[in-house]
Amino acid sequence: DLIPVLVDIERRGVKTSQRTLVQLNQILGDKAKELQGRYPEVNFNSPQQLARFLFDSLGLPPGRMTEKSGHPSTDDEVLQGLRGLHPAADTLLDYRKANKLNSTYVVPFIGVEVVHPSFSILTSTGRFKCEKPNLQNQPVEGGIRDIYIAREGKILLAADLNQLEYRVAAMLSQDPAMIQLYRVDGDLHIFTMGEARIERRLAKI
Repeated sequence: DLIPVLVDIERRGVKTSQRTLVQLNQILGDKAKELQGRYPEVNFNSPQQLARFLFDSLGLPPGRMTEKSGHPSTDDEVLQGLRGLHPAADTLLDYRKANKLNSTYVVPFIGVEVVHPSFSILTSTGRFKCEKPNLQNQPVEGGIRDIYIAREGKILLAADLNQLEYRVAAMLSQDPAMIQLYRVDGDLHIFTMGEARIERRLAKI
């Protein structure tokens, strides 16, 4: 029975490195300030100022209008479309990324020595679900994963089943293409991406 195991994991929690959290807060905060400092004439956190700056001052083409105000949108999708037209688009995206990493994964856990995430099992897939925080989906970039550490005398182990369910499907179906792919330790998502000429994240769907 996995339930007692999950309850014990929740009760014990996962230790955080407060030193790493403080360092990351400083690094990401300095990064955001440096990026904002490149364009002091506009407040990156003001959609109205950003719209005027991008589409009036710089003369960049607006993407779409917001439903609520009817003003040009400055969301990430629009900024992605402006990449290559002006360096400000890349600067803004980098600024938002630094801010999001800091506000989502760093600041809330400063002073929290041990986090106690909530685990559950999804009945539809049988997979584990982790929430508050989701330790199964921590960003690779920015040193975020270094926040969580093992207790003294213990080891923190991360394991990936590496498409186990697809390997089982290949065995049961005896699909020649899948069997050959996994014989050479291939990646089904990358294979599908190449065949359909789409991004890997779409191939996973």
